Amino acid sequence: MPTILCDLVQRRLISNNDSKAIILDCFVKLDSLVSLLYMQDIEICLDIYVDKVRSATKKLVASIIMYDDLPAPSASAKKTIISNTLKLHLLHHLYEDILRFGSPVRYETERGEQYNKFI
Repeated sequence: MPTILCDLVQRRLISNNDSKAIILDCFVKLDSLVSLLYMQDIEICLDIYVDKVRSATKKLVASIIMYDDLPAPSASAKKTIISNTLKLHLLHHLYEDILRFGSPVRYETERGEQYNKFI
């Protein structure tokens, strides 16, 4: 994803240089966190792995807060504040879930969503 975003930025789809740097930083931090989360088994050094996940999460959240502080692209555009979302809050608890349930790759999150087709 950061590679695709770099290409978009270089094509000048995002014009402000400060915005470019902050947006790219968000995606780079997201990339490093996701690469940690897609591990099948963590059998040794779980505490080191959890510390890396916690650190990557804090860095991503800090980048997103910097993104939220950017001004809206235009006066009429309404900007979504990402740092106030539930999903971002739940990232702070991810390391606790890893300690309790193991690797996030093995979490089943879609079982309850199968009933959405009836709503």
